Amino acid sequence: MVAQSSLEWLYADRAIALLSLGTATCVLYDHITTLDEEIELIWRKFQWSKVHMLFFVSRYVGDAMQIFGAATSVGLYATNTSKVGLSFSLHSIFSQLSRSKANLVVLACLGSVAMAATQSIMIYRISGLYGNQPWAVWLPFLTFAAQWIAVVAIFSLSLASKVSVRRYRAVKGIKWSRLPLDSARGHSPASFTDIHFRDSMIYLTVSSGMCIGNIVIMTRTAVLTPRLPLCVGFFTPCIIGSRLILNLRENYYKPFSEDNE
Repeated sequence: MVAQSSLEWLYADRAIALLSLGTATCVLYDHITTLDEEIELIWRKFQWSKVHMLFFVSRYVGDAMQIFGAATSVGLYATNTSKVGLSFSLHSIFSQLSRSKANLVVLACLGSVAMAATQSIMIYRISGLYGNQPWAVWLPFLTFAAQWIAVVAIFSLSLASKVSVRRYRAVKGIKWSRLPLDSARGHSPASFTDIHFRDSMIYLTVSSGMCIGNIVIMTRTAVLTPRLPLCVGFFTPCIIGSRLILNLRENYYKPFSEDNE
């Protein structure tokens, strides 16, 4: 019985390690491939503004959160599966970071900051589309506040709940695919319809799907329950917020670049 329970915990550690490593790899890959756009559209045209600050928070705090989560998860799994093992001090550090609730709190805080920055970017965009009318500002803000009340409540309940390990159902895998870039078109800007569909419909659909997945994971799984939705749920804000700013600025500077040519 004890051996079976330990084996299930080991499988859970492996699932979380692979999931954390996968999400961190996707986020870092996306940021590396868009680094040239960041330099061209953000750094070379930099002006101190709230949107710029939100961009940096969403991008780099998200990177820090993904790296921290992947390092602790992979480090713990490596120490538990290695026959020789790492040094006792490293094993103790990884074990304390990955098993304790302090690790969850750090991940939750970093991810919450990145998610809040992305949500703020969305609020700025929606209010700008409707001419900064009061209802266009307060309605997204109220939904944003309601969302965070639900997030804090569900996460607190998941930390306080104790469910048998036998009820745990590991996540088999999550596959994220990127649309292939058309080499013939190069970096030619998309039309307004394409941009609106990409930034409004696709981002909204992906975010809604992630929220539903988080609710299912937090209420149906047992072993290390809070960490699974943290890995998945905080993955999209790290990409969506910075991508949205880059797409909007690319579309904004398009007429000026064409005039210069």
